[in-house]
Amino acid sequence: MKNNSQTIQVTIISGFLGAGKTTFINQILKQNPEKKFALIENEFGEVGIDNQLIEAKTDTLIEMNQGCICCTLNEDLVKTLNHLLVNYSFDHLLIETTGVAEPSSVATPFLLFPQFKEKFHLSSVIVLVDAVNFEDSLKDSDLPARQVAFADVLIVNKIDVIEPEKLIHLESLLRALNPDAKQIFTSHAQVQTQELLIHNSHSHHYDHSHEDYSHSQHENHSHTEQHHAHEHNEHPYNAIYVTFDKPLDILKFQHWMNMMLQIQSGRIYRIKGWVYFYGFERPLLFQSVGKQYLLDRDTFYNKQLRTELVFIGLQLEKSKIQNILEKLMYKP
Repeated sequence: MKNNSQTIQVTIISGFLGAGKTTFINQILKQNPEKKFALIENEFGEVGIDNQLIEAKTDTLIEMNQGCICCTLNEDLVKTLNHLLVNYSFDHLLIETTGVAEPSSVATPFLLFPQFKEKFHLSSVIVLVDAVNFEDSLKDSDLPARQVAFADVLIVNKIDVIEPEKLIHLESLLRALNPDAKQIFTSHAQVQTQELLIHNSHSHHYDHSHEDYSHSQHENHSHTEQHHAHEHNEHPYNAIYVTFDKPLDILKFQHWMNMMLQIQSGRIYRIKGWVYFYGFERPLLFQSVGKQYLLDRDTFYNKQLRTELVFIGLQLEKSKIQNILEKLMYKP
């Protein structure tokens, strides 16, 4: 096996159709010549096109064009990862998902499969957002919202061709969909990528100090040097935060979460945070991955013993979720 001495960093690059993913990857390859990348491209359809647009050379370009990667989950990706590990030496893996893929599906092996958790470390999920067309795309599908909800970094592209008022409105919408994601505004996917590759944001440092955020809330934002006060149209997306000081019953919690993710997957895009269970010395990292979830016992949390969770989705009601979680508290 070629890669056996250190953990390989993984960056997943996603975004809806035409958001600028390939241009962004070109920026990564050009700006980081010292890194030895492996690149997995995922094309939807029988003939791959985007690999022809990759300008810089990388040692390994593996294109999977048997269909959307999340639709073939996870056999093709698992085979590809094993092939890379056995036959190539590299220190950073880039995965460009097709525009109609959910990044949570691509992230599954790195979060849930023990054989890959030992070899790979998911550093970050970067989602490119088409500033011009993002809101219109939501009228046809909630997939762009799901992509944004799973991101650690949002690169809002094409801001040179959008009116400032619309950009402010878009920023607030994205904040409603993912309050914790870092937002970067640019044109032509021009971004300094070095810091993003070591961002390490998917490891789990979530800021739950703020209140619940819905798109109807309003802030002052600064994209240039001007501050704009503004109002927004209502959107159905929101993020709610719940906290509990008393420990939960892990068996009750797992039973409820398994059912809820299956039944409510159309409304709940992502859940992340920390859960404090009875019988454990510290809270465990929790994050949903599609209809599955991860409880990580290896990530340390040095703050007080309490549960802190954020739910991101479609018209979520905080009182209902709180009431359910209260019933999951441990009772001697």
